[in-house]
Amino acid sequence: MILESVERRIHQDGDGYKRTVVALKAIANELMFDDKNRIIVPCSAIHSGRKFKTSKANARSPETDVTPDMALLLANDVGFICEAKFGFDRDEQKFTKRVGECIEQIEKYDDDLLGWRVNGKEDGRCEDHDLILLVNFEDAKKFVKALETHREENGFDLTRAFAVVSVCNLNRAEGSWDMLDLEYGALSDGGKSDKLGERIPIRPELVESNPIVGLVELYDEEPPVPIMMDLIHNTVFRKLDDNAREQYNIEGSTNISFSLSNIRRWLQEYSFPVLDSRDKAVPEDKWIVKAIHQLKTLNWIEVEEGKANRWVYIFKKGRKGIGNPYKRFVQHYAKSVVQAKEKADKAKLKKQEKEKRKAAKAKKNAPLFNQSD
Repeated sequence: MILESVERRIHQDGDGYKRTVVALKAIANELMFDDKNRIIVPCSAIHSGRKFKTSKANARSPETDVTPDMALLLANDVGFICEAKFGFDRDEQKFTKRVGECIEQIEKYDDDLLGWRVNGKEDGRCEDHDLILLVNFEDAKKFVKALETHREENGFDLTRAFAVVSVCNLNRAEGSWDMLDLEYGALSDGGKSDKLGERIPIRPELVESNPIVGLVELYDEEPPVPIMMDLIHNTVFRKLDDNAREQYNIEGSTNISFSLSNIRRWLQEYSFPVLDSRDKAVPEDKWIVKAIHQLKTLNWIEVEEGKANRWVYIFKKGRKGIGNPYKRFVQHYAKSVVQAKEKADKAKLKKQEKEKRKAAKAKKNAPLFNQSD
């Protein structure tokens, strides 16, 4: 029962991460789309987790670093700061607290931020930028209602254009499509606001063909371990040469050796661009090492003998889970989480028992204090 619960939570965490990535890609693709000429307009820069600095006048956090989920600067120097917030709790207190955190974050971004990549320089300023908050369609109405209540009771006056955009996944005859819908506020571009207000269906193949964000599967937040395991598995498999693929098809197995620097470089193809020192390098080494450790305990990876930070990935047909590796990775990771929890609980209990024995021994050996008349 505990294992099933953990496995379900890991699946939910993974779905939430994937939804965030899809939402960021979808809104980026839409903002870059020229509705008149029906083409993707080249942008000056797009980032995830970029380090901006607030001004002295910032109402929330003066002269501090902020790292929004996504920042986009179009070729005409029109900027956008996007934050994705999914998975609001059903508990009223937790929901209200999360709304307050979102408001505080948006207010931090409502500022003359330093760090825009204008004219190729990393410390530029954008004349103006819009603020976008992405939320689940299921949470949107409740979130907007809470936002309006906060505005009436505490104030919420922004100097920049602000929009709450919901994301909804719908099954259509053509497949699964994401929908973007304007729930609150507006963008500086009236045409985009009107378009979002009518709910925009996002064709997956159009987003995937976007030259900048099409391949993105990671953003600046660390993904659940099974997602990283799956991305490593797929990425390494794509790096097999023709001889290795032929061996796999004929013999049913093949190996490929790689280093930490190899896999880091390969995985960066599935991250937002890193253009200068203000951009966060994704993925971080610790994300990769965690996933490789799990793949190693699953016996899909071996340490290359005598070499530090080098591994051998073993591809085998017919092994358990090969038809759906991600599902297998979730199951394996959930089991490791439960085992780690059980081990920690046993160690804690053992420590408590040891302390009790120590206290009992000290009490037994303590001198008696006799009272005199």
